[in-house]
Amino acid sequence: MAKAEERQELWGGETAKAVANFPVSGEPIPPPVARWLGRIKGAAAQVNAELGLLDAGRAERIAAAAARIADGALDDQFPIDVFQTGSGTSSNMNANEVIATLAGYDVHPNDDVNMGQSSNDVFPSAVHLAALDEIVNDLLPALEQLATSLEAKAREFDDVVNAPPARRPAGRASSCARGTSCSPPPSASPAARRRR
Repeated sequence: MAKAEERQELWGGETAKAVANFPVSGEPIPPPVARWLGRIKGAAAQVNAELGLLDAGRAERIAAAAARIADGALDDQFPIDVFQTGSGTSSNMNANEVIATLAGYDVHPNDDVNMGQSSNDVFPSAVHLAALDEIVNDLLPALEQLATSLEAKAREFDDVVNAPPARRPAGRASSCARGTSCSPPPSASPAARRRR
């Protein structure tokens, strides 16, 4: 993709309105969520073509545009604040508009790209799949590496023996800590007992 195209706003009016309506944190949706929106939109276009609901040529162009989102090439095209309407309608329409722009003048964001979809299903699915993807591909390998490192350190220090902590006379520390009178232990000398 050319640098000039990377800077171009590929979204439409619904996205622009959402950017204006939700200036909450300045933080857009996470790129993995946007990428899963692309995967879902591409799969939906292919299924809609197989069902005879969407022209095969349009479906191909929608799937190709959605694949660019899924590949992370268009992360900068998702400017809507992460704190938006609860169902993710704005980000769903953002994906529809970007895909429609890339797919061609005869592709409508709602009628073609969003055909048969609800943001109540699409956006939570994208969030769940993005979380699963991050867990499987990032978190679990990192935890595995941490476990391996800790096991190696345990082996490295296996022959180190720690001295047990110094012990206080029984009863003294606990009664003093509770704020009660601190009497000396029974084994203390009579002079030590008188000082108390």
